[in-house]
This record gives sequence, structure tokens and C-alpha cells, in this order.
Amino acid sequence: MQFEPLPREAKRTHPATAILGLGSVGFAALMAVATPGGGVGLELFLALFGLRQIAQWYFRTYELRPDDLVIREGIITRREQIVPYNRVQQVDIHRGLLAQVLGLSELRIETAGSAAGRVQLRLLDQATAASIRSLVLSRRAPGENVGRMPRAEDADSPPWARPAPEATPILAVPAARLALAGATATLPVFSACAAAGVVACFAPVALLSSTVAPLALAGIAFGAVALVALMTGLSVFTTVLQYAGLTVSVSDGDLRVDYGALDKQHLSLPRRRVQQVSISDNPLRRALGIVDVTLHSAAAPGGEHASRLTVIAFPRAEVGPFLAFLMQDPEWHPPALQPRTRAAHRRAIVRRSALLCVPAVAAAIAFFPEGVLSLAVAAGAGYAWGTVAHRRAGHAITDAITVFAAGALSHRVHVVPRRRVQSARTTASPFQRRAGLATSWLDIAGSRAPHLYDIAAATAADVRTYIPRTRSERTTDPAPSARGY
Repeated sequence: MQFEPLPREAKRTHPATAILGLGSVGFAALMAVATPGGGVGLELFLALFGLRQIAQWYFRTYELRPDDLVIREGIITRREQIVPYNRVQQVDIHRGLLAQVLGLSELRIETAGSAAGRVQLRLLDQATAASIRSLVLSRRAPGENVGRMPRAEDADSPPWARPAPEATPILAVPAARLALAGATATLPVFSACAAAGVVACFAPVALLSSTVAPLALAGIAFGAVALVALMTGLSVFTTVLQYAGLTVSVSDGDLRVDYGALDKQHLSLPRRRVQQVSISDNPLRRALGIVDVTLHSAAAPGGEHASRLTVIAFPRAEVGPFLAFLMQDPEWHPPALQPRTRAAHRRAIVRRSALLCVPAVAAAIAFFPEGVLSLAVAAGAGYAWGTVAHRRAGHAITDAITVFAAGALSHRVHVVPRRRVQSARTTASPFQRRAGLATSWLDIAGSRAPHLYDIAAATAADVRTYIPRTRSERTTDPAPSARGY
């Protein structure tokens, strides 16, 4: 059953928008009382600015039509924007602290393409914002709505008063797991690794040199531990505050993510519009069995708008079934990764050893000859770091997806549906060309291009040629498994 024809009248956002626009007018009045006879120019400017805010609210209207949303605005120059429902990527609701106090919400509608296609409806009441989001998502392209259909009784009420479809929860993250995710986030992990590296480089100097007492090493170690503890506490506090009440649910084929304490976020993304999935972890999170899962859409990033949804502290064991749900294939399972070459292994070791040798060289010069041992420590740590990074890197290509994986301290896996790849390209530095290696890039609408360093140049060329082509264009090509992938 379809919705009844929608009313044609235009509507404005909540009157509180105009009331908040009066803030500068009130401030100007206070200044006039506090400083009689002075600051007339500033007071006039603020008053005019406030009146402009009110006029902008009055002349800005939105209209819900059967197939699109129309925004009309402008005081002198009138503008009209039409947003077809079947082009919508995301419909999100944001509620800052002041909006929560007033019982209001901000509705953000993202379309594919440039930032010019974005729509913001500030300060709607919560029921109106939720109903408009439900209406917009229900009017998408045919085949995207999976779940609740409009009911007969809905025809008796206006579209913005109809109840939102019920959502089925699939994940709820408790506060304890959020705190654990904050304690094992990138900032504290990198702080701990950097602190351990500095202490390890200066340990030989402090233990063997007659000019540097072991007490100095203890002071450095204490400072490093204090810094890591501070970074960890800050990360836990901000993570719990930002992601409080994190839940993931499914409604009408949409993924919905809700979280936040001071700034409540109600994000929505149709699973058919997912452009890319990124799965990230680090050694601590891997041991604890949690990862971050980020879903990218084709919406243009930037400003207050998000082109991705991130679910932190996602159970690692459930990533496979979740990806199968996104792929709409219950039998789907992650493919095995193909490793990089030995030349890539050597480069991984050299790059990381060179990075760690920077503080070691400083110690070696300042405390020669005992400081030379710091170089040996840095080289050994670089070898271990590079080996782990090499073993966790790789790629996989199937008829449905392409997977790039890389990183040791911050490991990230990019899963890209083949149909979402706009183009593929390769780059190669002089050092990479000498080793027969290259970097492979996949260009995706609305998100940063996933890439993989130091894969074999021949493989990178095949990926660049093979991935963007349609199945009919690949009928004469061998299967990926036969092409050395």
C-alpha cells in the first residue's frame, strides 16, 4: 500500500529557531544598558544580525512531496533545492545539549555527490524529526525497503505524524566495554609504544654509562608511565561520554546507530548504499576480541556532516555474520588474504627500523660509546615491528569484494564491494620501482580511497585493470585465482 498524496503546504522549522536568533538582539540590549551612550555601532550590528537570523528562519521553508523534499530559502535572492528521496544516502538526527533541554532535534539529510546536496533542518521537535526521517527512508528507490510497509491507518494522519517503523536491535555496547575500548584506543596504545621505545633506547646508556645514573632512567620511566596513564584516562572519559548508550539496530533495511550523552546521535544508513566497510584494531583490542567497524556512504564528507558510521567495541566474532548481512548473502564468508612479497617484508623492516633509530642515534651521539647499544635495541624492535606489519598485510579479490589489509599497531581491513569501485590506480616511488613494488588504490565515491602499500607491481597492474570492469567486460579474462591473486 502506498502513502496518500502528501499535503502541498510548506512548513517552517520550530519557532525556537527564531528565538535563538534573538540572542544577539538581547545581547545588544544588555550592552546598551551597561554602557549608555557608547558602543552604538556594535549594538546596531548585533541587532541587525539578530533580525537577519529571524528573517532567514521566516523565509526558509520545507515541503514534503510524494517523491522529493523541497527547501526554499533566501531573503533577497530566493533559492529552491529539490532532494529526490531515491538519492538519499543518510538521514541522521543530532541532538546537542541545548536541543535536548528544549526537546528539539536537528535533521541532516545526505545525498550522493557534493556538499551542495546536503540539507539541514535545525530545531524540529523530536517526533517531527523522527517521522520525517522515516518518511524519507520509506520513499527510496524500489527494492531498498525491507521490513515494515505503510499501514492503512497511516493514511488518516499527516506524514510527519506517522509512527516510525520499529527497529530490531542487533548490538548494545555496555559502559564497561566502552571504557575498555577507550583504554585500548589508538592514542593510549601509541603513547605506550612511544614511551616503551624511549625507555628502551636510553636503558643501555643509563645502565652502562658512568655519566648517567640509573636514577635518571627511573625518572624517564616514571614520566612515561604518567603520560600513558593520563592519555588512557582521557581516552576512557571521552569515549564513554561520546558513545554512551551505543546501540545498533535494523529497520526497513536500514542500519541505525544511536549513541551519545551530551550530543546524542541517531544515524541511519541503508545497507544497499554502503560503499565500503573498514575494520580496525590493534594488538590489545585483538587480544580482547573487539574491533571498530566503520561503514562509509557516498555522501560528501566535511563540516558537521558524516559520510560514515562507526561502531566501536564491536565483537570480533560477529564481524563475519555482520558482513554477510551487509552483503545480503547468508553463505558469505571473508576470503583468505594473499600475502605480500619478500621485498615488501624487507621494506617494512627498513622503514620501521629507520623510524626507531632516530632517538637511538641521538642517544648514541650524546653518550658514545655506551649509547651505540641503543642502535642495536632500535634495530631489533624495528625488525619485530616490520615483521608483524608484513604478516598482517595482504589482499583478496573475489567476484563480489576486494579486501586490503595492513598495519601492526593500528591494523585496518578495508572491504569494498566490487560494484562500488569507481576506478583503480597505482603509484610507485623510485624505491618501490627498484624493488618491483607499487601501491594500489581504489577510488570510492564519498570516502577516502583505500590503498595497500608495497604489493607486487604486476599484481597492482592487474588490480588496476581488472577491478573496475563489469562482469560482461571480463568474460575473456581468467578468474582472479588464476591471475596470481
